[in-house]
Amino acid sequence: MISYQKRLKERIKVSKAWTDFLLKSGRRERVFDPAEITQFHLQSHPQAQLVLPQQLTPCLFQAYYGQVDAQTIVPNENTPCAHSFVPYFCGTTYPILYNFFARNYGIRDPILYRFIILNEGHPVWLSQKIIAADTVFLFDDPGLSEKTLPPYGVLLVQAFHPRIKTIANQLRYFGCYLNENRTIVSGVHSLPPPLHGVSKTLKPSYRSFGPIDAKIFYHTCRNSMVPASGMTHNGNHLVPLSVSTKLIGNTGFMTIHSTDETCPSSIWHEGPTDNRVTEKKNGAKQIYPLQTAFAVPDFKTHAPLILIQASQIGFQPSEVEIKALDNQNQPLSSKIIKIQESQTTIDLMEVFSDAPLNGLINFIVDFKRNRGEFEKNPACYLHLYYRTGKAYADQVHSHFSIGYANDPLRKPKSYRCRKFAPITKNLGLKHLYSIIGVGGKTNLGENMYVYLRILTDTRAERVLKIALKPQGVTNISGEKILESINNDIDRVGIVQLEYDDTNYNASWFALSEKSGHLCVDHFTGG
Repeated sequence: MISYQKRLKERIKVSKAWTDFLLKSGRRERVFDPAEITQFHLQSHPQAQLVLPQQLTPCLFQAYYGQVDAQTIVPNENTPCAHSFVPYFCGTTYPILYNFFARNYGIRDPILYRFIILNEGHPVWLSQKIIAADTVFLFDDPGLSEKTLPPYGVLLVQAFHPRIKTIANQLRYFGCYLNENRTIVSGVHSLPPPLHGVSKTLKPSYRSFGPIDAKIFYHTCRNSMVPASGMTHNGNHLVPLSVSTKLIGNTGFMTIHSTDETCPSSIWHEGPTDNRVTEKKNGAKQIYPLQTAFAVPDFKTHAPLILIQASQIGFQPSEVEIKALDNQNQPLSSKIIKIQESQTTIDLMEVFSDAPLNGLINFIVDFKRNRGEFEKNPACYLHLYYRTGKAYADQVHSHFSIGYANDPLRKPKSYRCRKFAPITKNLGLKHLYSIIGVGGKTNLGENMYVYLRILTDTRAERVLKIALKPQGVTNISGEKILESINNDIDRVGIVQLEYDDTNYNASWFALSEKSGHLCVDHFTGG
């Protein structure tokens, strides 16, 4: 009987042969060449040597204890690796990384992290660092001191260890962007690069919408700052975008630039998947209403444009009810909006122009449909293009939370939650964390709670038990979290949601203390 290992080796061999054929035939293009990165590393560090996978663990400990320089370790191309990328903007790129491999995968050994800046797929800068388990750290942009780096490109981060294996081999971290004056800030989680470093030509897809009056650019693992343009579409403010340049990569990011092209005022990742689900033809049961929720830190300043698309929601809604609630989730106002099939935009500021909404406001959107009408659970994503005054701030999608307690269709699967978000100190930012309690047969929150684990770059650790406010969104300030650890943080830390049987979703905000400009993304798993 053929062993699993032998079958796996055969599949890898066939996959590599197919990739080689696609490259030679011109049907695929190389996004980046792993062999070129290895060669660049060896040339950049003359003392560096190739290390086989079975030799790597002793080398990691030698580097951890200072016996060898981490820069001299060059992992063999067959070494297990998790990797992901974000766009790079010289002098303003500040990724926040967390070594979650001990807690999530049981790898308590040090991990070798490699940082590579790519320009049109070619390495132009490389550095390595040994990172201990549970460490949180801020990557300092080399563009602040090295004047030869390109103005923009790609930051590829790789994590090496003989036992590393993640979904799609991806390494989740947050790419954060902050200008010198600390007045523009944006952030997004990383994405995995194409398998084998090759991919077919990419076209902007389901999340390629943007404000018609904004400067928008497209980025892949090979292309940077490709202008994206949109045309007026039935009076909608959010319009589909297109590019005239050939894009190479498996997926990409969109950025908006207001006043400073070296620092995006907004960034979000593409959505290559159509989320539409099949409606049941007969016998639909009433299971639970389909809803989604989000928070707006300061309604007068940040009220967003909302992208409403069937490909992201999962179906075409005919109407929605938008409920505005205060921070205690008490109702303030409610609007029912009819949705035309050609409509892409809801302007929240315009919808609630006659309501006295000020400060932090929570919103619940009811799609007036029921889970029992569909074969699968619709995603119910609304994409939120937050404002900062007259400019555009960052973008994220809305959420609902589902778990064992509130899922009447629960299956024997894990609902465990372990998702993290960044927190900072001394960077001119203040933070807010919004945990979603909407979803399932009953909105979460009654006698419910969640654990927040805080880990910082000083190795401080604290776990908080947070009671959830019923029927809506629970907001927690960054100040409260910093107080809980006695401000035992140098620059960065992570806030991790933990719960055994409910997969809570949440968003994190970082706001410039000087300008109020807003950065936002959702919590992400490792």
